[in-house]
Amino acid sequence: MRKGKKSALYDVLPAEDNATLDLTQSTVVVDGGFLLHRVKWKQSSNILSISQQYIAYAQKHYGENCMVVFYGYSHVDSTKRAEQKRRGISKTSVDINFQENTTITVQQEHFLANERNKTRLIHLAQ
Repeated sequence: MRKGKKSALYDVLPAEDNATLDLTQSTVVVDGGFLLHRVKWKQSSNILSISQQYIAYAQKHYGENCMVVFYGYSHVDSTKRAEQKRRGISKTSVDINFQENTTITVQQEHFLANERNKTRLIHLAQ
C-alpha cells in the first residue's frame, strides 16, 4: 500500500487568518491521537506531569472549553491500521505498568508506539 501525503490537502486549501476567528463562545473538538504526538514530554516526567502537560497545551491552544476525543480503530485491515503498523516497525517499547507517580524513562515515540501503554495513559489522564 502506498503511503499518502496529508500535507497535499493542506497545500490546496486557501490560507485562513486565524487571528480573525473568535472562538471564545465555541467548543473546539481536538483529535486526541494528534494531541498525543503533538505535545513533547519533558525528559523523565512522571505520568501526572505528562497528563498536566497535555491539559495545559490543549487549554492554551484551543481554549478552556476544548474537548479532546480519542477514538479507536478496529483491528480490521484499513489504510489507518497499515500506517500504524508501518510506524510501529522502527519504534517499540515493552509494556510498562505505571501509576500517576511513575517516571517514564523511555522515549515518548517508543512509549506511544506500544498500544497498551498508550491506552493506559489515555485512561489515567481522564
